[in-house]
Amino acid sequence: MSSCHPGFAYNSFKQSPSKRTCADLRRTDETNGLNSYGMENAFFVPILPGKTEAARAFAQSLSSERRAEMDRSQVTVTKESWFLQHTPMGDFLIIYHVSPDGATVHSNLAESREPFDLWFKAQVLDITGIDVSTPMGDLPIQILEWSR
Repeated sequence: MSSCHPGFAYNSFKQSPSKRTCADLRRTDETNGLNSYGMENAFFVPILPGKTEAARAFAQSLSSERRAEMDRSQVTVTKESWFLQHTPMGDFLIIYHVSPDGATVHSNLAESREPFDLWFKAQVLDITGIDVSTPMGDLPIQILEWSR
């Protein structure tokens, strides 16, 4: 299956059992957290001191010279956005993505041995100190959604 909406995606889904089609992803189901493209998820990670420019360069490479690899490496994340947040406690990356099964995004990345995913995980470890080879655990709990 190909992606319905190419976006920042950082996970190989070759092992994913999902058989959902693009039409399935576009169904709106507010009772289970799905928007028009699947389940929305957001989380934040700290950027290690002195690594903010490396985070910017990493994001830039994903949207330019490594974009084709990223597009090939996943098929179920329909949208992903990264935000840089400066705070008195240091800089953070806020990650937002949409997927039909948000829990598998992190577990598939943790298990993947694909060359692009190995490179991606090394970048995350260097920039944040987080080893995403270990599943992240429970997804954040959404406590508010508002739209017109």
